[in-house]
Amino acid sequence: MGMYTMCPAYKMEAGHGLDVMIARQVMGWTKATLHDDVTGPEAYWCMGGKAMAPVDSFTPSTDIASAWKVVEWLVRLPGPNGDHHSVQIDYSVDAVVVIAEHEEWRVSAIAATAPLAICLAALKAVQP
Repeated sequence: MGMYTMCPAYKMEAGHGLDVMIARQVMGWTKATLHDDVTGPEAYWCMGGKAMAPVDSFTPSTDIASAWKVVEWLVRLPGPNGDHHSVQIDYSVDAVVVIAEHEEWRVSAIAATAPLAICLAALKAVQP
């Protein structure tokens, strides 16, 4: 049997610290301050010189729309064996998220909310 982790490896709470880890470690973004003549300087998450999201509005650990951006990113990324990830979400009392490449490689997380479970599982998925 391959690697399968059911217990959360990260006992993190939802919030800014986890959101920053997701932006950097999962999404591969860097923080930059961009200047606008109307609004002035604002912090953005960027990739390859392109603004991806304002830092203050990318809150995947608490907002399902931001968390879904993480899911969409993960399904495009190849896993350890080169196949693309699949993401399964089961939501009853708690949210359970399973990210798998195939039967022999999968990680999972359980949390009180779907956004938090997505973030915890995503962090596990990108760890070496």
